[in-house]
Formats: sequence, C-alpha cells, structure tokens
Amino acid sequence: MSEVIENEDKKITLFENVVITEAQALAAYTGDNGLDDIVAKVRDYVRSFEHDLSTGVSRKRTASLSAKVSSIKVVLDNLGLSLTEDWAKKKKAVDVSRAAMKKACDELRDEARKPLTDWENAEAERVKREAEEAEAERLRLQREDHHELAILYNERFDAEAILAKQEAERLEAETKRIADELAVKVAAEKEAERIAYEAKIREEAKAQAEQAAREAVKREEVAKQNAIDAENRRIEQEKQAAINAENARIAAEKREIEAAENARIAEVNRQAELKRIEAQEQAAREANKAHIGKVRKEAKQALMDSVGIDEATAKAIILAINSGYISHVSIKY
Repeated sequence: MSEVIENEDKKITLFENVVITEAQALAAYTGDNGLDDIVAKVRDYVRSFEHDLSTGVSRKRTASLSAKVSSIKVVLDNLGLSLTEDWAKKKKAVDVSRAAMKKACDELRDEARKPLTDWENAEAERVKREAEEAEAERLRLQREDHHELAILYNERFDAEAILAKQEAERLEAETKRIADELAVKVAAEKEAERIAYEAKIREEAKAQAEQAAREAVKREEVAKQNAIDAENRRIEQEKQAAINAENARIAAEKREIEAAENARIAEVNRQAELKRIEAQEQAAREANKAHIGKVRKEAKQALMDSVGIDEATAKAIILAINSGYISHVSIKY
C-alpha cells in the first residue's frame, strides 16, 4: 500500500490503482453529490481489504489502512478548506464593492432629488417672503387708517370749534336782540332796573359762551389724546409684529438646526450600532473558534493519553469524528 501523495501533475493517489486529480476533488465539492463518489471508492477499498491479525506485520497493515483513510481525509479536507478561503476572499471583495455601490447610489439618490429639494427650499423661501410682504402691507394700511382717523379727529375738532364759535356768536346776537327788545319794552321802567336786567343777560350770555369754549377745549383735548392713543397702538402693533416675525424666524432656524442634529445623531448611533454588532459577531466567531479548538485539543490529548497513539493519528481521529465519518460517535462542544 502506497502513502497518499500529491504528485507534480496535481494527482492524488488514494490506494493502489485508485487515483484522482486535485481538480476532480475540487469540482466534487461543488457538485450535486459532493464527495460521495470519492468516499465510495475509499469505502470499497476498505471493505474489500483482507485483514490478517495472526502476525505483527499483518496487524500493522490493518493499522496502516486506518492511518491511510485518515490521511485521505486530511488531504480532501484541506482541498475543501482552500475553496472556502478563496470564497472568503471573494466575499470580502464583494462586500467592498457593495459598500462602494451603496455609497455611490446614496449620492446619486441625493443628486437625483436635488432639483426638487432646491425647488422646495426656494418655494418655502417664496412663501415666507410673500407672508412678510403681506404683513408689511397690512401694517402700512393700518398706519394709513390711523393717520386718516387722526385727520378725521382734527377735522371734527375744527368743525366743532367753528360750531361752538358760531353758537356763541348766535347766543351773543340773540342776547343782544333780547336785550334790545327788553330795552324797548322796559323803556318806561326805571333806568336802574333796565341796567340790572341787561347786565344779568350779558352775564348769562358770557357764562354760556365760556361754557361752550370750555367744552370746545375739552373736545380738542379728547381728539388729541385719541390721536396719540391711536399712534401709540400703531407703534406697539408694528413692534409686536416685528417681534413675532423675528421669533418665527428664530424658531424656524432652531427647528432646522435640531432636525439636522437629530439626523446626525441618528446616523452616528446607526454606525455605532453596526460596529457594535460586527464586533459582537466577530467576538462570537473568535470565541466559538477558540472553544472548538480547545475541545478538539483536549479530545486529542485524551486519545493520546488513554490509547497511547501518536499526535498525528489522534488528530486524524478527532477530525474524522468531527466530519461525521465515524458512525455513532460525535464530539460534544
């Protein structure tokens, strides 16, 4: 029986007259039946082997057969491992390409929406500008109304003052007329009574004129105060409108800043969570790998200590058990 070797032409000799190529073994890993055909060849050879346990030399041939199967398993397993290592490299390259693709698509997504985003921003600015212009126009019209109201108050005061003056003149004329009529009527009466009566009438007329003048002054003062109050209200309304507009602008800027900050924090948290999950998964993989290695090492050492076999054979047995080649036997991890 010859040893399992890898020849220069990439051929693997399993047993006498049982040879496969490395390419065949690699192709079998990804085929529908896997390594079933190769394993079947090994199984046929093992089961057709004639055991002779009568001599030490023949017993060594049986032991060599077992070692041979272990060596075949190691060679085939290493070939399969080389495939997974290549796949891992390809997966890493694919992941890099995927990340670059997603980043480029995100940028193109933002670029594709930029005209709409710019339009929305311009539209929002236009609406805000029109609202400010409408508010300015309202305040202008309000100022004009207050100004016209003040003019009406002044005109009304002037009219009332004229009326008061006319009323005083009328009363004075009426008083004079009455006085003249009384003078004629009481001409026959004593001069002293006439003078007293005339003085009394003039006092009453004077009192009425003074009362009318006081009322005119009072109305003028009220009109002036109303005009002042109206102007003060206009100024206060303009001031309050300016404050409201500034507060609205500050609130809008604050909302924009808060929205941008919230988006930034959300992205930072998302990236941190992705890193945490990746680190957690990597740690779990490393821990599982270390645990499996520890269990296999302990099992191999137990075989060496209890059975007295060499380390290579013990390692081959552990790998055979782990791969499920030995029925009814498994390793508890």
